[in-house]
Amino acid sequence: MPRTAGGAGDKLSPLKNPKVYKVELTRRMRQFHPMEATVYILRCRDGSYYTGLTKQLVEARLWEHNAGIYEGYTSKRLPVELVFTETYDRIIDAIERERQIKGWSRREKEALIALAYESLPELSRRKSLMSDSAR
Repeated sequence: MPRTAGGAGDKLSPLKNPKVYKVELTRRMRQFHPMEATVYILRCRDGSYYTGLTKQLVEARLWEHNAGIYEGYTSKRLPVELVFTETYDRIIDAIERERQIKGWSRREKEALIALAYESLPELSRRKSLMSDSAR
């Protein structure tokens, strides 16, 4: 479960000033976890999946996606929903995992989202067998 900044009495609000909210939230999180990186999967409005990586708080990055701040894959498929996260202490590990997941089939991603790790080797074997038979 992702960690959040602020307590119950926190006056920080994304509705009052979204830019200040994002900057302050990111600053607060870096105080406690300066090197963490999170790999995340979003489910888009059209049912497709987007895999990304962030060093900021994943909720702040989700907000950026849904606000359409950056042009790209998700900007034409809003709203998006956060369906999976993994947090790493080292950015290099997160980059490697993001690349791995981006290379996976839809079924493999859905097994990961469902935390059905035991089915991943079989799904990977099937994909390998299918690509061998296509040659």
